[in-house]
Amino acid sequence: MSTFARLTLGAALAALCALSCAPARAIEPFNEQFWTPVQISIWPPVQIPNDSCTVYGLSLGLLRVGIHEKVAHDALGEDAEDVIGFQGALYDSYSRNLYGVQFSGCFSSCSKTLIGAQASLIGNFADSIPCGVQCAVLANYVKRDIGCGLQLAGFCNEAASLTGVQAAIAWNQCESGAGLQFSLANAAYKEYSGIQLGLFNWGEAKHGRIERNRETKDGHVLSQGRATSSHDGVGDLRGLQCGLVSKAVDFYGAQCGLAWNDARDGAGLQFGFLNTADTMVGVQAGILNWRPQSMTGLQVGLFNRATSMTGLQLGLFNQASTMTGIQIGLLNVIKENTALLIPLVNAHF
Repeated sequence: MSTFARLTLGAALAALCALSCAPARAIEPFNEQFWTPVQISIWPPVQIPNDSCTVYGLSLGLLRVGIHEKVAHDALGEDAEDVIGFQGALYDSYSRNLYGVQFSGCFSSCSKTLIGAQASLIGNFADSIPCGVQCAVLANYVKRDIGCGLQLAGFCNEAASLTGVQAAIAWNQCESGAGLQFSLANAAYKEYSGIQLGLFNWGEAKHGRIERNRETKDGHVLSQGRATSSHDGVGDLRGLQCGLVSKAVDFYGAQCGLAWNDARDGAGLQFGFLNTADTMVGVQAGILNWRPQSMTGLQVGLFNRATSMTGLQLGLFNQASTMTGIQIGLLNVIKENTALLIPLVNAHF
């Protein structure tokens, strides 16, 4: 290497060190924070400058870069590290707030706010994503809200609240959402407006606790709460469920589960081999339409059965305890009729 090249390289390295050790300057919008255009790290705290600086530019690490791993999320103060630009490391990259792109070979973690993109091989973590993208081979997690964004993973996506798209081969989960879930299994706890596409569309088992009166006598507990669990499906679905099994508590739209559609209260269309609902307003079309407590609309299938039916039953065998409407099929049963079994056409008004 020539003398000129060595001098040039030395000057560049000196300038880089000077920039990375930039003096403290308070600027908006991060008042009372130091800032630097470049941050270099091997493994925090072996990092220049430390994690009390806001990085405007590049935050790069050989193994890990950003906030020290021993700092708890809820202990991050106003002087904790923010990155506006690019942050990346071979193992793990970590910041309080990120506005830009975060990349790592294993885990990308932004504890509070991500506006931009996270990419890693194993997993991405963020408290909230007002607008952004998470892309990983295995898993993406958002503790609170995805305001408007996209999660892509080969195994699992999870968010408390979703407005956007979740796409994974195996599992999507959100507490409430609006948008699209696409995977082998989709789950939503509370409300979901949009489309669920997968082999299984439902709500995960919810574990709660029933508290009874806590009685005591002579300092001894006589009764207390007991643990319970329920599996209710999506609390309130407005849109489309399409797959092998579709399950919702209340749905307004369409359930197209080829094997089984189930709802407590439904308004719209159920289409599949087996359709079940407590209360249904609309159409049930399948091989078995099984015993809704109250059905208003149309049942089309080989076997149609309802407790209280208002409308039309069309199938090989039709049965209703109470009926306001018409049955068309080979065998028709209306229990409140004098003639219990009538072939071809039966009616009660």
